[in-house]
Amino acid sequence: MNFEYDPIKFLRCHSKNNDSADSQTQVWDCAFEPLDDGFLDSYIVATCGGNSVCFIDCVTAKVVSKYYTKDLSVLLFTLAWTKLPVGGERKLLLVTGGSKGILYFIDYAKNVCIFEYQLKFKRNVHVNTLCFHPTDHGILFCGTSNGEIRICELKKYLKEPNKVDLVINNCISIENEVFDFAFCLNTKLLLCSSSDNIMSFFLPSREIVRSSSERKGIKIKLVCEGNNTSKLVDSVKVLKDGLIACKYALHSCIYICDLKPLRDALDENNDIHSFELEPLHILKWSSTDNYFMYMGVNIKSSLLCCGDDNGSLWLYDLQEIFESTPATIKRNIDPSAIIPWPNLTDHYNDKKRKLNLNVYDIVIDKVVVHSSSEFIVAVTNNNLVCIWKKT
Repeated sequence: MNFEYDPIKFLRCHSKNNDSADSQTQVWDCAFEPLDDGFLDSYIVATCGGNSVCFIDCVTAKVVSKYYTKDLSVLLFTLAWTKLPVGGERKLLLVTGGSKGILYFIDYAKNVCIFEYQLKFKRNVHVNTLCFHPTDHGILFCGTSNGEIRICELKKYLKEPNKVDLVINNCISIENEVFDFAFCLNTKLLLCSSSDNIMSFFLPSREIVRSSSERKGIKIKLVCEGNNTSKLVDSVKVLKDGLIACKYALHSCIYICDLKPLRDALDENNDIHSFELEPLHILKWSSTDNYFMYMGVNIKSSLLCCGDDNGSLWLYDLQEIFESTPATIKRNIDPSAIIPWPNLTDHYNDKKRKLNLNVYDIVIDKVVVHSSSEFIVAVTNNNLVCIWKKT
């Protein structure tokens, strides 16, 4: 596999008050437009930071549309796409949320927010992560800073495109802050990374997903080597065939695990409260003491990517891992490539006599990989959306 990528455009498109030298706003999340029936139909990536969402065409490296929240003090931390059937067509909808516990539903084609929903809490709570069910596209999982998981469902939008009726089917508390979601179709497990390991919920059917009955979680604990004591998992991603990637803070690695032993145990006993998994593979990663650098993965291109706090991208070819057998389990796997932060010339910063970006930590908050592997997009803590293109 070719791991040669060139930086083609670094955009400062989430600036506060349109300040071209704003290097303080954090851009937290990014996601490519979902595929339509398995075909590559778009190179549009959505990003969120400050109080705005940008839709960027990676081919032209231009912002094609932008949405601002009415409340300028809102900070957007997370976003998720879905495609819903409306009138014989499939309509693109993007939901985003963050501080103040508000969800914004944006009609991408019209670039308008068609619905705002205020989640009700006793105190100020942030929306940390959002995830649509991979096959039931009207089901939305919402994870919050107070350790709650809201299982929501979109209703009216399916019949009336200009309306959304959001129903909260269930509210589950895991007592620890939720950071990231992943849904594994192979095992029917919803995975929630948190400040205390990974919490999982077995949701085998539509009826159970929509049920308001009490859901008991299963805490997944990794059998880790060495003196790694941190239990905080800041990122979890589903690979394929029940394999997942998870990243514990301060562990300097990314773990590849198989959920099949847990799934087999559930078949024998539904009353499981915790379960230990031993990693199949351990990928070397940065020894940083910074948290919250979220992984990106694209199974079609068999590529896993994660940034660090030096602006570098760590790339891992998953093909060998997918083809490995228990007899070929590997530990301490080196990255396939590390793409360094480029030497940038920032005319706007220079004009306002601000310090060069390289003076501070450049934290890659999130990375996404296009299904063709042609583009990698990263968002940073210093207000940049970064686009790399395969050479």
